Amino acid sequence: MRPLHDRVSLSAIARAPAILNRVNSMLGETQGSGERADVPSGLRAALSLEPAGKDRFIGRNSQTRPRVYGGQLMAQALLAAANTVEGQVAHSLHAYFGVRGDVASLIDFEVDRVKDGASYSIRRARAFQNGREIFALSASFQRPEDGLEHQAFDAPVVPAPEDLPELRAGGPTDTNDPAHLILTALRPTGFEPRWIDPNPGGPPRPGVQRLWVRSQEALGDDPMLHRAALAYISDYPALEVALLPFGLGWSNRDLSVVSLDHAMWFHRDFDANGWLLCSTELVSAQGGRALVRGSFHDRAGALVATFTQEGVVRLSRKAGDAFP
Repeated sequence: MRPLHDRVSLSAIARAPAILNRVNSMLGETQGSGERADVPSGLRAALSLEPAGKDRFIGRNSQTRPRVYGGQLMAQALLAAANTVEGQVAHSLHAYFGVRGDVASLIDFEVDRVKDGASYSIRRARAFQNGREIFALSASFQRPEDGLEHQAFDAPVVPAPEDLPELRAGGPTDTNDPAHLILTALRPTGFEPRWIDPNPGGPPRPGVQRLWVRSQEALGDDPMLHRAALAYISDYPALEVALLPFGLGWSNRDLSVVSLDHAMWFHRDFDANGWLLCSTELVSAQGGRALVRGSFHDRAGALVATFTQEGVVRLSRKAGDAFP
C-alpha cells in the first residue's frame, strides 16, 4: 500500500482555494489563488543543488506548500556548506529563518569559509531570493575519529512502526475532509511518518510527541546526504508539540505557527532510509514563542541526533500582524 501522502493528491487543495487560504493564514501568508507551477517532487529533489560559481549554489523548491519549507532550507544550506569541505562531515548546525521564501523562485546559496582545520571546519551559508536574504545557517564539520562513548537517555518504549496505522489516530479519515487537506498541505514531501501519538486538538495533554520517520527514497552511502535528510525531516514535527498542553489543533482558525531558529547536533552515523524514532517535548511557552527539544533514535536505541527549535506560536491572530 502506498503511503498516505502519495494517495492524496495535493491538486485537491488547488481546487479548494478556501482550504489553501486557511493554510496560508495559519502560516502568516497572504491569501492567494492556490495555483502552483509544477515542481520536482521527492526528498532527493528537495536536497538537490546546482553549482553556480565558487562557493555558490542554486536550490529548487520541491514543495506544494504555501511557503518554502524550513527543513528544505536547512538541508540545502547544509549541503551547500558541505560541498566546500573535504574529508569531514557535519556534527552541528544553527539556523535562523528570516523572511518567508517564495516557492516560485530559485534559492541562491552563498557559503563563507569561516575556518578550515585539520579536525574541524566551520562554514556559514546564506540563502537569497531576488536579492534578499531569507535564511542563514552556520555549521561545524569534523573529520571522523574514535572517542569516548556515552548516551544519557534511552529511546522511549513505543510500538514498532510496522504495528502502527498509516492514518494517524484522532485525525480525519476522509481524504476529502477539509481538515485532512490542511494536514496534508502542511506535510513536506519525500518521507514517511508513522505517528505514535494522536493528532493535536481535543483535551489538553502533556507536551510530549513521538513518531517514526524514514526517507521514501534511497539516499546512498554519503553520510552528509543522510544528515541533510534528517535536518529536512526535523522541522516537520517540531512545533506541533507546543499545541498539546493547550488543547489546540491545526484546524484552529486563530492559530499561527512560524519557525524562528533551529539547532541540531549529529552524534553518530545513521541510515535515514531506515525507521528513526523522533521524540519531541515542549520546554517552554511564553510571549508568543515556544521552545521545543527533540531527539532521534535508531531502531537499536542509539541516539543519533538531538535538536531544538524555537518558533512563534500565536493565538487570536489579528489582521495585519507581521510575521517573520
